[in-house]
Amino acid sequence: MTMPPLGGPSPSAQDRSLPNSSANRRRWMGLGLSLVVVIAVVIGLVVWKANHGPGAGTATPADDGVDRTVGLLREKDPVCDEWIVVSNKLASNEEKWAASNRGVPATAWSPEQRAIFSQVSEAMVMAADQYEAMLPKARDVVIQELIAQTIVYLRSYVERVPNYVESDGLIAGVAGNFGTAVTYMCSVVPLLPATNNGELRTRSLVPEPAALRPFLADGDPACTKFVELIDRQRSQLRGWAATDSTIPAAKWTPSQRALNNAAREVIMRDAAGVRAIAESAKSSIMADLLVTRAEYMQLFADRIPAYTQDDALLWTTVTSLGGGLTAACKAVL
Repeated sequence: MTMPPLGGPSPSAQDRSLPNSSANRRRWMGLGLSLVVVIAVVIGLVVWKANHGPGAGTATPADDGVDRTVGLLREKDPVCDEWIVVSNKLASNEEKWAASNRGVPATAWSPEQRAIFSQVSEAMVMAADQYEAMLPKARDVVIQELIAQTIVYLRSYVERVPNYVESDGLIAGVAGNFGTAVTYMCSVVPLLPATNNGELRTRSLVPEPAALRPFLADGDPACTKFVELIDRQRSQLRGWAATDSTIPAAKWTPSQRALNNAAREVIMRDAAGVRAIAESAKSSIMADLLVTRAEYMQLFADRIPAYTQDDALLWTTVTSLGGGLTAACKAVL
């Protein structure tokens, strides 16, 4: 099945429609892993109704009782509505930047390119400040971690802009993919089963999940194994990645079903592999994010036999988490 890239979706390819869009040719975006992973925040994936989950008025500060279990986000977090509003605005402000040639270093910018980077820097600073203001409202530990790291890497990218070189795009890639992961985790809550059916839940060991410090400032031994797994998976799923994700399982041909079943085996195997890598991680935040990625991988694999188009959003959650982790492993702060 055509999947968003394992390094995270790019702005030019990102599907910005609602999960229930009537568009009949939504493509998953190929499994390429780019060195420069770019910001991609989905616009308006879900319009939450006032009676769906806790509203903003019932938000509880994270330090008053954050849920420290790691894995699937089964209930809408209090920050979800506000997060999507701010992220939509940031995505709009990034359009010219996303369409520009980010391979050109600052020393060779034209006046127009310099103006584009200056404008997007201002937008990123504003968004980071707004994300920081909403961060204490988050009750899910992984959502806290993702928002905090989005803030850290957005600000780090902005600091690099005056002397920008292409490799700095990896820093933006961490922020962009982790931000996208928050959006999708919020958006796919209605797709998740109401109960955990006895799944094992991991408790976070991160003492300060909302701390505004880079989680991989000194690297991590888990990075090499994780990047190797991503590269292998990309190769093994290449044929599946080229197929049309809009076709539900009920309409698959025998060959399509066989291909999807084979992909399912790869994804289930790799979900177990990601969990094993999490156990070797030095960074507790990296361990949490790897475990979370593994759970969304397993959930997506479980949905393949009865796949519908909306299930593609689960895989995009997987690729966004993977894109952020891969970029963080390669970025130099």
